[in-house]
Amino acid sequence: GLREKDVTLALAKTLRKSLRERGFDVVLTRDRDHTLSLEERTAIAEGAGGDVFVSVHANASPRAELAGVELFTLQENAERQTLRLAARENGVTPAEVDPLQRLLARLRLSEAGERSSLLARQVHREIGSGMGDRWPSTREPVLKQGPFYVLYLSDMPALLVEAGFVTHRDDARRLRDPEYLHAMAEEIAKGVGRFRDESAP
Repeated sequence: GLREKDVTLALAKTLRKSLRERGFDVVLTRDRDHTLSLEERTAIAEGAGGDVFVSVHANASPRAELAGVELFTLQENAERQTLRLAARENGVTPAEVDPLQRLLARLRLSEAGERSSLLARQVHREIGSGMGDRWPSTREPVLKQGPFYVLYLSDMPALLVEAGFVTHRDDARRLRDPEYLHAMAEEIAKGVGRFRDESAP
């Protein structure tokens, strides 16, 4: 069957090209077929000093009928993630986080969450309007909040894009199609570009 990580890598490389064409510097946390831990991805992302973090994936489900594009942003009130962020930032274990450290982490997540929501809305709009005519299943991508650790890499605005379900027959066919991946990358890049333009001082 279609492997999630194959789709992810192909989409990431295509997105890199689309973003570079819009003047972005792009650093991939993975550019070949190997697995990195979340901690290693965190180190790469933070070491690059990025302004935006976009994580692209292919979805999977035991329910073969599930299909479509999903976008996720920070779930700002996820206490476990707040605790992990505070612990990592202060070099302590979660059990050693004090109330002030937790409060500061919550404030940072709140600020990042607002910017993440703007980023998500821009990308959501571009995917829905730019791909819906050819691929109707993308016309109304689902926008959600989720406590994904990958979205808490730092205080940069972050977005996770699930480009389709490898476990759904029609989605899997699209995810194998370079034209679909190119179109998805283009619309994500357009949305990130709009976010940049709206965020400029």
